[in-house]
This record gives sequence, structure tokens and C-alpha cells, in this order.
Amino acid sequence: MISKTGKDRGTEPRFLVAKYVPDLARMEPRNVGVILWNGTDASSRFLGTDAASFVDDQQTYLRWVKYWEGAIKSETLKVPRSPAVHKKDAHYLDALKKTERGNFRLLDGGGLLEGLASADIKDATDFLFRRIVETLQARESATDENETESQKIVTASREALEAVGVWNRHDFQRSDVTFPCRVHGVWKQLRFHLALGGATPKAVFQRVRIDNDSSWQTATFRFEWLLKSELKVTKDRCAAFVSASDEQLEDQNLKGNLEVLADCSTVVNLAKRDQALDILSRIAA
Repeated sequence: MISKTGKDRGTEPRFLVAKYVPDLARMEPRNVGVILWNGTDASSRFLGTDAASFVDDQQTYLRWVKYWEGAIKSETLKVPRSPAVHKKDAHYLDALKKTERGNFRLLDGGGLLEGLASADIKDATDFLFRRIVETLQARESATDENETESQKIVTASREALEAVGVWNRHDFQRSDVTFPCRVHGVWKQLRFHLALGGATPKAVFQRVRIDNDSSWQTATFRFEWLLKSELKVTKDRCAAFVSASDEQLEDQNLKGNLEVLADCSTVVNLAKRDQALDILSRIAA
């Protein structure tokens, strides 16, 4: 249904993607809406303020939405310092793009492969909105959520290590630490988040998301080969920091992930603080 933007557009249906740029220096825009034009008419749809909570200035955002919605309702588009452009003009969207300012931008999204009657333009706008704005928004929300959950483990693990006196020990390494291990006959540097000791570790610590396959599988792989190495690290000195709620512990899939991890490491469930501190105290000793 969607084609790439071409130079000779004529009056084929085209659309713009409205974007919000939080930091103009970094230029990392986020999609907030679409404006579709079929050669004679235009339609738009934007995120509501709840879904666009990432926009710093909500009032300014609402003013832009109101402005663009109002602009496409008029038969003639009037842009400051530019000639007025009729809605049937082939350069209508190009003129509309000139209205962008500061953190709020309009970028070419492309064209539709087939003609579009005005009676269908609203449905087509909804389709584009779901595909380009809502889908991306969902992915970004999921990413934000994942980052938040990972950060919780980072914060909770540090608090636990501070509580048992490990964090400030002279032999505690607080950033990524690597140890040489022979994996299937090949020497590899296996990386762990934290460690006690120097070149020969007294204990290693890895932060793990049991609901993330890449995270728990990577941790399992590293623990297994560290245990097989000549460094003589034992399972009770391989600490896997997790944060598993009672609900997660009842999930058979997550429970299985945790059991695999526990087969090659000592699991420290930060959601059970007292138990976690007891385990860490023994590891630290």
C-alpha cells in the first residue's frame, strides 16, 4: 500500500509523519502523528497527550496539533512568507512542511500505491497511524520498560552489596570485568558485571533478567565456562542477581529459566531482600 517518496509525485496520495524532537542537538525524533493528502483532501491523526507523555511541553504540543488540524481543514494553505497554496496543488504537502518549527517537525513519509477517494481518506489515515505511530510507540514503550526493569536490578544489586559491605571493599571491581576461559578449545575473555578479587576472582556477580532470553542464556553460558576454567571459581561464588516476583516464580517458563540459571550459579533474588543479603554475606565471607 505504501510506496517510497519519489521526485515526480504529481497528485498521488502522499503523507507526512509528524515528529517530536526532544533534543535538537541529538536529533532523536519520535513519531507523534500522520497527515495524509489524496490530491484534493487531507486528513490527520495525532497521539493524545497520555500516549505522548514523552513530550516535555504538553501545551506546546497541543497547540501544534490544533494548528496542523486547522490548517488542513482550509481549502487554501497560508504559510508565512510564502504564496498561498490550494489543497489541490501538487505542492500542497511541500508547503505544509514549511510550517515545522523547533522541536516539532514534518517529514515525508511516502506515497500510496493506489488512488484514494475522499470517502476513504480517514480509514487510510488510521491505517498509517497504527502502522507508523502506534506500533513504534509500543516498541519504544517496551524498550523503556525493559530499561526500567534492568535499572531496578542495577540499583537493587548495588544497595545489597553496600549493605553487606562488599561495594567499598578494596578488592571489589565495580565495572565490567573479563576473565580468560578456554571455550571448546578457544581462549575467550568472558565478561561479568562485577567481581571480587584481581586476575583470579574470589567471586563474580552478574545481573540477569530471567524474562529476557538473551540475558539469562548469556549468563548461563559464562557461568558454565567459568566453572570449567582453571580459575577454580566454585558455584557458590558465582552470583546471579535477579529480581523475580512471586507471580513470576509461578510462571512455568520463567521458573524453568531460573532453574537452568541456578544449575550453574548461586541465584540472589533481590525481590527477597533478607534472603538476598544472607546469601551475599556468605559469598562475601
